[in-house]
Amino acid sequence: MASARYSVVLSDFEERVLFGMLQGRKHTVIAEEFGCTWGMVKSAATRIYDKLGASNKVEAVQMAIAHGIFDQRYGYWGA
Repeated sequence: MASARYSVVLSDFEERVLFGMLQGRKHTVIAEEFGCTWGMVKSAATRIYDKLGASNKVEAVQMAIAHGIFDQRYGYWGA
């Protein structure tokens, strides 16, 4: 679900992975929390980077905050 302020569409899993990144979690921790493999989280992260035009986790989180991706679903309004 993408925010109305941003046209990038992320799957539910990709959003949850991105939110885990926002919280500072490593891919291995996110995988454990979701009961999946590290590879699945890494693949989701790569798709997120591609969709957002980010080159790493920090950029992806910054772009997501700046464009309101977390606003509606998670109630996170950024710093």
